[in-house]
Amino acid sequence: MMLEVSGLIKILNQQSGLIAELKNLTNEQLQALKQDELEKITAITGQQEYIGRQLAGLEEQRRQLIDDYSGVIGMAVEGLSDLQPYIKNSDWKEIQIYRDEITHNSQAIKQTNELNTLLLKQGLKYAEKMLNLLQPQKPRIYGKSGDINSGGGQTIVDTNV
Repeated sequence: MMLEVSGLIKILNQQSGLIAELKNLTNEQLQALKQDELEKITAITGQQEYIGRQLAGLEEQRRQLIDDYSGVIGMAVEGLSDLQPYIKNSDWKEIQIYRDEITHNSQAIKQTNELNTLLLKQGLKYAEKMLNLLQPQKPRIYGKSGDINSGGGQTIVDTNV
């Protein structure tokens, strides 16, 4: 018995295209972070969220198809390779191509996102350090009655002017 998998191939093709687009957006986001372009970062984030919602819908469709195939062949399908004996060779090769593209691009996205996260954390630490230089935390001192009083800290900027 051979399964008709054109619907699965179509979904994998769409997922592969969206993930490739997401990879490009992630690289654009990296450049925007390096150049400190907040508006561009915000726009890219919105596009990423939209693509994420599209991918979630396609994934739900793909899972439904896999469940349908499980019912037809009478066994649980854990991964795409479980379908290989029930699929034409040409269809299987096409599925493998999309699977490999999706896997490769997903790994690239993960690596770029790790770098983006690192850059964001580094930027936040720098901003925090600058803020502390301009307005340092005042040390807390316990008074005679046990109350906490703020000690007089010095700042680089004279705020009394």
